[in-house]
Amino acid sequence: MVGLEINSRYITMVALAESRVKAACRTLSPPGSVAGGVVVNLKQVAATIGQLARRVRANGPVAIAVPRALNKWVDAPRISLDELNAAAPFEGPKRLPNAAEPMTYRFSVPPEAYETGDENVPLPARLVAAPRSVIDGRLDAALLAGLVPVVAAPESDAVVAALTRNQATDSILWKGKATAAINLQAEYIEMTVARETRLEFTRTLNHGTDELIDTIGRFVGADTNEAVALLREATIDDAGLLQFPTELGLPPISALQFLHELTAEMRRLADFQRSRFPDGSYLGLLDAFVLTGEGASIRGLERYCSASLGVTCLPGDLEAAFDWPEKLKEDDLNPYCPALGAAIIACQEALAA
Repeated sequence: MVGLEINSRYITMVALAESRVKAACRTLSPPGSVAGGVVVNLKQVAATIGQLARRVRANGPVAIAVPRALNKWVDAPRISLDELNAAAPFEGPKRLPNAAEPMTYRFSVPPEAYETGDENVPLPARLVAAPRSVIDGRLDAALLAGLVPVVAAPESDAVVAALTRNQATDSILWKGKATAAINLQAEYIEMTVARETRLEFTRTLNHGTDELIDTIGRFVGADTNEAVALLREATIDDAGLLQFPTELGLPPISALQFLHELTAEMRRLADFQRSRFPDGSYLGLLDAFVLTGEGASIRGLERYCSASLGVTCLPGDLEAAFDWPEKLKEDDLNPYCPALGAAIIACQEALAA
């Protein structure tokens, strides 16, 4: 199975066979081809997908990670999943905030929810919605590239599927405790709380690591690609400054605005999680923040966040859960997380069918 992620900075593809990553590659998105999460230049994106598909030798089904999805757990009538999804276009707008653009809605129900036969007990269902333009552009680009989309997986679900691969029965510290996955992308940051392998809720912030890239670009007069390269070389110190290798001859640059915004939202997430359960309940505690996505490769970020929040922050460990090609093991694997997770979800759905 092949997983695909498309964003304004990169297009990423991962070919997965059971627990083995056969191939993975990524390349810069064509300039201006993706804006606000929407594919705006279909031909350019399709051509880039085609190049990646040839590199990973993909010529069939593909699972696509869809960003900016909304999630909400609701009490649903005890009917089949097909019946729920038939009603989703009508029920979705009633249960989620009013959207400024057309949305696609669907329900997801844990398999164990159907085990009780009491018709008077509501069915716990997760209602998922994503902008139709975000989904359709990705599906059309994949089709134009000669691939066959079989799954459009919310990026939050994909991240949880990849990061919790070895947590089927236990969380990072003990069974039943919640973990927050922080998916750091260029234009947005997606914060997802998962208990073991079950997604509980997601919150998306409309700013991302582009803030740091813009700051570096303004300070040193660099273009976007140069600023991205400089960020890869930098390390965030305890004072929140970007420190560069001495051979570059660059003074420290403050990253405090980005860091304060990020840690404030992480703290708000932890407070909200705690508020959902009775005082003192361990169910309301987050055992860790797991950083993934493009921004997880920023050196020193997890250390700064840990010190600021007093909670363990660590980068996602994708290498331990999968067998990767040797040439990729030297790289940071977290940027592959959404595409990998989409492929995992497609494999799971194929096995369940």
